[in-house]
Amino acid sequence: MAAITFNTEARKEQIRNRIQTAFATYREMLDTFVSNRVRQAAAAAERARPRQALDATSPDKAGAGAARAHFAMIKRFCISAFTVVAATCALAAMMALKILVYLPHSHS
Repeated sequence: MAAITFNTEARKEQIRNRIQTAFATYREMLDTFVSNRVRQAAAAAERARPRQALDATSPDKAGAGAARAHFAMIKRFCISAFTVVAATCALAAMMALKILVYLPHSHS
């Protein structure tokens, strides 16, 4: 019985390490994606920014393009984050189904 308990604890630790590795990989991918998107949005905002002096009568026009670019960047980030969360949930669901299928067989 002790061998089974030890094996279970070792297996739990192995699964925990795999999950931590997967989360670290997802976190790194998300950080890379976000930093790339921020650089692209900054470059787009720089290209869209007018080179002339700002008009004193319409201060809102100068920031409108940058605000739209910023909103688009946030929207893309949210969609990407949702995709990562959905993929993680799908992976967790597959793991849970696998456990439900194989768990009764391991105790027979």
